[in-house]
Amino acid sequence: MANPHLISFDFDPRTFVPIDGYVCFSDAPEMRRTGVYLWCIELPSGFLVNYVGKASRPTGIRRRLAEELEYWRSGVDPRSVDVDLFLRGQRRLISPRPAGYMARELEVLGKAYRLFAAHVDTDADCKRIESSLVSRLSANPSCKQFLANYRPDSYRHPPDLQLEIRSRHPIIGLTVDAPDLS
Repeated sequence: MANPHLISFDFDPRTFVPIDGYVCFSDAPEMRRTGVYLWCIELPSGFLVNYVGKASRPTGIRRRLAEELEYWRSGVDPRSVDVDLFLRGQRRLISPRPAGYMARELEVLGKAYRLFAAHVDTDADCKRIESSLVSRLSANPSCKQFLANYRPDSYRHPPDLQLEIRSRHPIIGLTVDAPDLS
């Protein structure tokens, strides 16, 4: 059997906006590289993944996150989440979005999101690892209900890929078991 592919989320979590004690993603050197990344919310038992993404263009993770952040801020997507439930690890969509709600969502969640990144060299590996991570998270109901990846059941773990995931911080469903969040 092949050696496992090491995915290392070695860096401390990053943020979308400047927050004391954290490094903003736009200032983090590891975000300049290609790889996979996680949007997470911190819960008492660890970081719960809301979204798994990949950035395989030479502009790196930082550029991809900036694009995603701009899309979110634009309000193009008519769906919003119940912010209070979201901060407790439960994702419930609100659609249509109530008037003025987007500003609250951006303010609260913009400060609450924590970002992790792991370097991956090639586009093919980025796609395979992204699929594997979403597939692994989808296997647990507590993690799956929180995932915002479109059609998470369509992601398949490549049968020939062995992943070893490391992080200095507990990532629920990847490095630590998922609690019941219902």
